Formats: sequence, C-alpha cells, structure tokens
Amino acid sequence: MSVSERFNSASGLRPAGVFGSLAVFLILAGVWVGRVALGDAAPRKVWEQEELEPAPAFTLVDREDRPLALFVQRLDLVLSPNAMWQAHTPRRMAELVHQVLEPECTVDELLKRMLPDAVDGVVTASILLDDEQAERVERWIVCGSADGAGDLPPIEGLWLTRERDGWRLRWRPEMVLEEGQRAQRDPKKFANNPLKWSRHIADGLAQALLGESAIAIGGDELALQEQRALIWDVLLPSNWCVAVRGFPAERAPQLVELLAAEHVAHHQMRVERGRDRRHPTGRFEVLGDWNYIDRAQARRRALASWGIEPDSIRKSADYDALLASLDRDELKQLDADAWGWLAHPLPINGLERACDALLADAELGFEVDATRGQFQFRRERSVRARQSLAYFLHSSESAPPPVVRTTFDVGLARQVRLALDDAMETHKPAVAMAIVIELATGDVLAVDARSAYHLGGFAPLFHEFTPGSTFKVNVMACALEHGAVHPGERFDVGQRSYRLGKRTIHEAESSKTGVLSASECLAHSVNAGLAQIGVMVPDAFLREKFLALGYAAAPGSALGGERAGYLPSLPWKRDWTHASISFGHELKVTLWQHAAGLAAILRGGERVPLRVLERVEQLGREHVTPRAPGERVFSERTCAQVRDMMRLGAQEGTGRVVASRELAPGLDLGTKTGTAQKVPSELCVHVELAHNVEHHKAGTSCSRACRARLKGAAKPHGVCYTSSMCVWGSREGDSREVMVLVVVDEPRGEAKYGSRVAGPTAMRILREALGVTRHGESLTPTLFEEFAPSAEQSQSGFDAPWAQEEL
Repeated sequence: MSVSERFNSASGLRPAGVFGSLAVFLILAGVWVGRVALGDAAPRKVWEQEELEPAPAFTLVDREDRPLALFVQRLDLVLSPNAMWQAHTPRRMAELVHQVLEPECTVDELLKRMLPDAVDGVVTASILLDDEQAERVERWIVCGSADGAGDLPPIEGLWLTRERDGWRLRWRPEMVLEEGQRAQRDPKKFANNPLKWSRHIADGLAQALLGESAIAIGGDELALQEQRALIWDVLLPSNWCVAVRGFPAERAPQLVELLAAEHVAHHQMRVERGRDRRHPTGRFEVLGDWNYIDRAQARRRALASWGIEPDSIRKSADYDALLASLDRDELKQLDADAWGWLAHPLPINGLERACDALLADAELGFEVDATRGQFQFRRERSVRARQSLAYFLHSSESAPPPVVRTTFDVGLARQVRLALDDAMETHKPAVAMAIVIELATGDVLAVDARSAYHLGGFAPLFHEFTPGSTFKVNVMACALEHGAVHPGERFDVGQRSYRLGKRTIHEAESSKTGVLSASECLAHSVNAGLAQIGVMVPDAFLREKFLALGYAAAPGSALGGERAGYLPSLPWKRDWTHASISFGHELKVTLWQHAAGLAAILRGGERVPLRVLERVEQLGREHVTPRAPGERVFSERTCAQVRDMMRLGAQEGTGRVVASRELAPGLDLGTKTGTAQKVPSELCVHVELAHNVEHHKAGTSCSRACRARLKGAAKPHGVCYTSSMCVWGSREGDSREVMVLVVVDEPRGEAKYGSRVAGPTAMRILREALGVTRHGESLTPTLFEEFAPSAEQSQSGFDAPWAQEEL
C-alpha cells in the first residue's frame, strides 16, 4: 500500500494519489570532482555524466516589455552533512574552503552553516534511550566497550542527558570528529582516517544500543553498512545544505582542485549552479520575494507530490504521525524529493507569487521549469587516479522561460516611488501609499508604499486605515442610487458645528457653512452635510452596497498577505455608527480595497477586480489573462452625478489648492480629499508599528494585555490624522482616464489636511500617468506663470478634520 493510501486510509480520507516520485538529481555544473570508489577492483571506470543548468523559471516584464525581474545563474557550494562528515573533518574543511572562497563570513560562521543540525554546536540525537541502553552507551563512551571491559580513552564531546521519558544522546561534531580526538583513541588507526573513525563510532553505538542483535564487524557486509547508515541518520540527519551561496566563478577551479585533493566525493560536497533573481529596472516592493523554504516545508511539498492532501497534514500532529508511519526507504525518498524544493528559491509573495499561481495551471501548458540546458560527458578514471578525464559528447541549450507581461508601467512606478519618498521626507508619516489605476480596464499601472517601520507585509494590501472623507464618495453614490437625495437638494450644515440628536459634529475653521447643496457638501467635504445625507439611507442598503464594492473582504489579488478591513455589522445607531460611517469613520480599509471601490464608481458603476497580469508568452504561444466580468453596483446616471460633484471639488472645493484649472491646465479632473482625525481612543500608528518592530526583533508576539497597554500610550505628536486624496482625470480630447489614490497615514509635520499632505503627491503622480510630465519633468512649459495663485491663496485649507462632542 502506498504512503498516501496508508495515510489517507488511516485518516478516513479518499486516496489522492499513489506513492512514487522521481528523485531529483542535482548534478555538479561545469566541473566534476570524482567519486570515491571504495572496494572497486576494476582497472578502469567508465561512465557518462549529464549536467543540467538550473531551470530558468519565468521572466516578468512591464506593459512595454521592459524587464522587471529575471534569473541569472550563480555558483553555490552545497554539501550533505550526513555524508560529508563521515569521511572528513569539519573544522579542517571549513578552514580550507574559507581560504579558497573568502566568503563574507568567518570560519566559525561557515562551519555553523556546514553543521545545520547543531544548535550552538550541539546536535541532539533523535532517538530516546532507556536506562539499560543509556548505561551501555555511557560505558562505550568512557572505555570503548559497551560491557565496560575496554581500556580506550574516553570520547570528549559525546554525552547523555536525562529527560522525563528516558535518556537523550548529545554531541559536538566539531570536537568528536577532530584529528586530536581520533588520535587520542587510536593514533595509528584513526588519526588520519576520518572514515574509519566514523565507522568506529557507528559500530560502537550500534553494539551499545542493539546488544546481541547488532551486526558485528566481519558479519554480513551489506547489513553492516545499513546499520552504520542508520546510526549516522540519527547523529546527523541533514542530507543537504548550502555552505556558500553565490561565489565568484573565477574561484571555482581552485575550489575544484581542493575538493579533488581532499578526495571529496560528489555526493558529499560539490559545486552547483543556482540562480538569483535580478531586477534590471529597479527593485519594487510589489514584485515580491523569492526565498528558500526550510526542510519541513520542503517535505510537505514533496508529500503533496505523492498525493497527500496538504490540508490533511496542516496540523503538526498529523504531519508527525505521517512521518512516523514511513519506513526508512520512504524517508530517504522523501528527503530526495524534498532536496529539489530546498535547492532553489520559490516565489513567496507579490507579483512573483501571482505569476507562479498563474503558471501552475496545467491547462495553460506553460513550462516554468522549461527544458533545461544539458551537457553530456564521457568520464574515465583508472583505479589509482585521483581525477577522472572528461570527453565532451553533446550539449543543448535551455528553452526560453515563460515571459509574463504585467499591467505595470515601470517608468511611472519609479516616479511613484520618488513621490512617496518625498512625502516621507516632508511629512514624516508612519506609512505612505499610492496606487494608479486605468479606470476603463481596472489595470494597475503602479502601486507602492513606504514606511518608517517594518510592516511584515505589503502595505497596500496589509495596512488598514480609516478612509475618512474619501469614503464620502461611496456614501453619496448610495444616497443617489437609493433616491434619498438629488444633487441640488439643500442642507443646512450649521456654522461649523451641527447638532445630530445628542451628538455635535464639528467642522474645521475654513469649512463652508450655512445652506449647501448635496453637490457642494461633497465638493467641500462637509461632515454635517454627509451625515445628514447618509442617515437618510437605510443602513442595510449602505452596507449591502459597500460589500458589493468589495469592502470587508480580502480582495483576492493573488499577491498574498491580504487583510479584509472592517465594516460594522448591523444594525447601526443612527446618530453614531450610521452618521460616522457617512463621513468615513468607524470602518477600516486597505489601499487596494478602497481603490477598487472608488474605481468602480468612477468607471460608471461596474466593479471589476483590479488586474496585474496581462498575458503569458513562451515559444510562440500566448495566453491573455481573461478580464473578470463586471458586476454592476450603481447605475451610470448615479456615477455621472458623483463624477460631476468631484469635478466641482477640483475647481471650487477641497481639491482646488492642487487641481484647479489654473494649476492643471488641459486636464479634466475630479478630486476627493480626506483628513481623518482619529479619536483619542484610537491607537497611534507610530506607537503601534514601533511596538511591533520590537516584537519582531525579539521574536515575540503581542498579547491582549500588551495591546491594552498600548492603547493607553501617549501620542508623541499630539492628534493623529490620516491624510488622503483620490484624483481621477484625463487630458482634454483623450478618453483615457486614470485614477490615483494616495494615503499618508499619521503625518508628523505641520500640514495635516489631505489637500496639503496627499494632494501634491497625488497630482504629481497623475501628471506622470497622463503624460503631462515624463520622468518628473514637464513636457509643456507653463505659460503666464505670473497668473498662478499666490502662496497665501494656495495655503488656505478647504477640507478639515472632524471632531465631536458628547452631551
């Protein structure tokens, strides 16, 4: 019965496949060290060798085919600790390798990499001994005989420790395997022969552990070799690790000479060609990362290839139970299969992860690990020769990898990055983010983020914030769609304060007052106006529309690391939650999520998922990623009215200071600014992220009590704000429209309003996206600069944070 059948049968699951997987043979690239042929009496050994180039994976390009990410080859020094240290001395080899390669680490650090099973230099054997076994092992350590009759010197660095259920064998490989230790027990036999010493250790421990059932020296040779292998699997279980990742190619010949001179076998230590991800046009965070997985993850992936359902071994207990059910041959096969996963980096997140998921679709027929380049040699070596002779037979080139074209514009992405860097420098926020979307298609042209702290994820998908007044666009669309209001309907918004039941809603000093139309309430971002409009719409209708726009749900971008945000459940109290949500409070969103919702309204009412992957090409074949069908949320009439209100906002309202016709000639624009003043009970993002960084450094996590203490922490910069701006536009005479959303969370400079903090950044990005500027430089010089608004006029703030009082 296969492993998957046994496991799934025991788990009550339907068998998902049959046991069996080809072992991954990772062969020395370009050089051959030779094998140690123990006991081979043939006068000459002849064989053919095949060497493979690393798989090229896939190449990422932007919408203009400019390269974003590709692989380049590198040289690695890899080894099997289990095989290597049975025949060689760890400290000596680490010193010799370090002398040749001169890696950016000390000899001690290199030795640590070569002994991955050791923790602080100590390896803990995986088996538990009973009292009788422990006594016999102790006697063998002390005198060389399990019955205590020996007279050999003790082995230092090998000892037993008592545990609750038995005894555990621990040892220091560097000390136990050194020349001095070997010479102390028998200088003639072991001093210059590490292999005999490792066999002595294995034979002695086997006699101590197994007693009379152990295979004695001189008995069945094959059984004896198997017994020794079992002991060393317990002492040093790792069969693969990387000692030096990426060393200069010019050092390879000297390294090969060293390995040959030291009689290092191919299966013990060798040079392999690996690959590094390179970013010719710059390193953008949205691209994501490739990284190496650990042994446990590699084993899980290998088990999945055997037909084991990943969900069935997600729990550690189930995974451990499966491993315990495997026999020795199956465990060896598992490690051989896992080797392939350990040897090369894998896409973890970002665009790299999205591409990997797309290409994993077998129906598309693209080969990520395309036909690999091969070199075939005939090798000959006489018994007494240290090295073999190579005769070239044949070679073939690698097939080109799949090319994945994204929706990104790398030139625009660079300008977004520079604009965010400037915003960080000027306003010193905790986080600054921006996204650029082509409205008609939902294609993401650029998205980036900057943070003063380690976030642990890609901020546009991971960082949740209060949207503030930019969410008024959504509320107004709901009110128009429901028929609760029309654009010209008038509302008395008071004199910078408005009484709503027992609650008083305040405006900023520069806010519009008196009687305003619904359009003016949105254009001038008047909280009292939107609160009155919002509470006229049933809470169930509002929440239904917000959910339809994608709020309170992970967006499914395929980039990984998404958060869903927060939207309160029903019912909402009219004067509190209902009113607060109407001007963008008491909810949380992510940049990606909010941008998709706003774009749906500006597009004409159809929500489509934001798209980042456009097509895949390989060897003349092409697959265009299908666009998801649009889901209508609002009527075109409703959305046209909202767009007109945002145009008014750009010309007369809160967006005027950066987007008026005088400041943006030749552009048709609409804006909505946001300045969310956080209530005293809300946690300061600077404090929260700095606190998270400390946990990250310490390797700990935040507890509920820890979180409670944070809420009472003082805000180092007083009142906290989230400043944002949404702007969409096109060039006059051009139907192509682009939307930009910029969020600057908790600026610590003098400015706080969205128009002054996020506005300049958003307009700078929009001009680049529409081609008004190129590489940040204007293509059309501004005429009549003397008629530009005065500095005093530019500094007058139109949007303002909200405040409230309870009576």
